[in-house]
Amino acid sequence: IVFIICGLLGNPASLEDVLDGGFMEVVVSILSMTRWGIQMNFDTAYNVLQPRVTDPGLTPKDRSLLGTNLFVFRLREMGDAGYWWTGGIVLVLMGVALRIGAFLGLR
Repeated sequence: IVFIICGLLGNPASLEDVLDGGFMEVVVSILSMTRWGIQMNFDTAYNVLQPRVTDPGLTPKDRSLLGTNLFVFRLREMGDAGYWWTGGIVLVLMGVALRIGAFLGLR
């Protein structure tokens, strides 16, 4: 179950198909911690390295991956929080919800 929720649903290639504003986007955004963790990782790497799709040193595969990741991970943002903080806030909320659920389940 963890492999499906985190591995398959959090994969950037599958996120491109899922993040369309529909029901599956809600499901993936609520269940997959990887979706938000990878967004935070990509945002940090993108801001530090500052690659451009038009860089001549990029291979066609790298251009395609960068374009896909820019689309997927720059799609949702919480107000002015930024992409990194949006992921952080959602992950903290997920952690709190999981702990509350575990506490209630153990009672």
